[in-house]
Amino acid sequence: MKFIKYILLSVFVVAIASCSNKTDSENQKTGNTVVEAAGAVEKDAAAVKSDNQKAKSQGKVLSASKESESLVIITNDSDFDAKVLKADKPALVDFYADWCGPCRMLAPTIKKIASEYSGKAIVAKLNVDKLKELSGKYKISSIPCVILFKDGNEVGRIVGLRTIDTYKEALDKIIKK
Repeated sequence: MKFIKYILLSVFVVAIASCSNKTDSENQKTGNTVVEAAGAVEKDAAAVKSDNQKAKSQGKVLSASKESESLVIITNDSDFDAKVLKADKPALVDFYADWCGPCRMLAPTIKKIASEYSGKAIVAKLNVDKLKELSGKYKISSIPCVILFKDGNEVGRIVGLRTIDTYKEALDKIIKK
């Protein structure tokens, strides 16, 4: 254990030393770039806030994107019942956790599927750490786990990270039935 601590300490010291090898002018340039980027982000955020305030005053609602509109985030059991089990369309539900690397890698795929299948299927995400009872009910033992539902029943399950085509093919099969 002491050996591991020694190695970690050595790596930390080397990292600090390599950072301090920059000249003052290099550090100044890096600092200026960071400050400029932060200023640009603040301006963009202010512009978005202004646009949202204008739209709100006109009685309009702005959405972030079509993807965010078509992707359903399940937050509780009744949400799951209403949006997945009682849906009039097939549903694809991604059981995930924030700490799971493969789940994070799958997230853009799920968003893309949600966008492409908008109106044809429900695409949802369910955090297994926040909805443990529901995850237990469906016997989620490995994540990511994508379960396909039709007429309130599980009709397919894909465990692990797969290609987008795998999810699309599975969803297409249940849409056609």
